Amino acid sequence: MPRVHPVPRDQQVGEVAELLGVFTGGGAVLRHQGDHPPLNALATVVRNPALFRVLVPQVRYLANGALPERDRELALLRIAARVPCPYEWAQHRPAAQQAGVTDSEIARVAEGLLDDHWDDHDHALLTAVDEMLTKADVADETWARLARRYAEAQLIEFVVLVGEYQKLAILLNVLRTPIDSWLGGDAVPPS
Repeated sequence: MPRVHPVPRDQQVGEVAELLGVFTGGGAVLRHQGDHPPLNALATVVRNPALFRVLVPQVRYLANGALPERDRELALLRIAARVPCPYEWAQHRPAAQQAGVTDSEIARVAEGLLDDHWDDHDHALLTAVDEMLTKADVADETWARLARRYAEAQLIEFVVLVGEYQKLAILLNVLRTPIDSWLGGDAVPPS
């Protein structure tokens, strides 16, 4: 049961409608959202319009930033599995699939597996997420492995991405934001 309910569709008028439309392009933050209504996450956070105006543009930037789409979605799945955050998992699993993350890789992320299946870059990316979530830092060796593929601007963005989505995972969990019905609940990782 949500602690803070998303604003219902029939009440998305005035400032709420304007914010949801302006910042989400009519509701679609993620490509796989298509013509569905604004995400429950957005329809919940919009209850604090001032925070919405600050938070949503940053998330939107990160969703379309300088990191390769596959890398971004792989990192976001790792965050969703580790925190854990069923809402983020349900949101980003389809996006990860569209970005080229295989079903086998998605299962490995959900199980927390860091083994020889991953190439060096993917292994470094997942290790960096794990290190940031557990130590609020990244080991020098892990950083050097990421820096083989990422420019400095991408490295900075990667750190912000992990921190931002960890924060969102906490927010969504604490508010008990319901998973959008069109996503289905069967895509949630084990807790």
